[in-house]
Amino acid sequence: MVIKMQQDDVERLKEAVAYEALEYLQEFTHIGMGSGTTIRHLIRLLATHSNRNMVFYPTSLDTELQLRKHKLNVGVLGKNPLDIAIDGADEIDNAGNLLKGGGGALTREKIIKAAAAKYIVVVDETKMVTRLGQKKPITIEILPFGYLNTLKRITAYLSRFDIEWHLFRESKKKLGPLISDNGGILVDVKVKQIFQPKIVEKDLNTIPGVIENGIFPKAADLALIGTKNGVVKKRFISQT
Repeated sequence: MVIKMQQDDVERLKEAVAYEALEYLQEFTHIGMGSGTTIRHLIRLLATHSNRNMVFYPTSLDTELQLRKHKLNVGVLGKNPLDIAIDGADEIDNAGNLLKGGGGALTREKIIKAAAAKYIVVVDETKMVTRLGQKKPITIEILPFGYLNTLKRITAYLSRFDIEWHLFRESKKKLGPLISDNGGILVDVKVKQIFQPKIVEKDLNTIPGVIENGIFPKAADLALIGTKNGVVKKRFISQT
């Protein structure tokens, strides 16, 4: 079912989820911090509600700048194990599969996710789907070298899922394609829906030139979902 809301309503749901997430983070020290608008709400709350021991590990330059702006501790990934990571998603299904990449930080988000003992997803109810790919495209980060050849291989593989459109993502304030924090080019491919996301994720990453893709199979341990009736907590079977 497709849920449609006014933007102001969506922002209120994101704020409600951020408040709920704040409570979950209080017992942890080393925290992976995702990217996106809901995370920005959370960072603003942490500026006045975090304790001195909390150290945050950002998934993007934008998140790092937000953390430093609010004088929160920023750590270096690898020095300490992450107790937990928290992030948003473009889509989440009932099995805890995620589609991410709308903010262009998918590669670093997947690295942080892999480093964390627990993974919490914060979304509003418009992000819920019955199957990945219903609303959003698959975002794929690729190397600039040989990008046209890489795109050709990507679309050949994804043709089995009925491609609706594909494009190189462009920035609104610069000429040419949008370049990620890693120096990669972002490609968005919209398919009707994704079957067997774990297999698709693995197959896409075997294509020469692909850095990473935005399919996070069975990633979430817990989802905090903002709805018009309050924040819903949905737990998933441990994925580790």
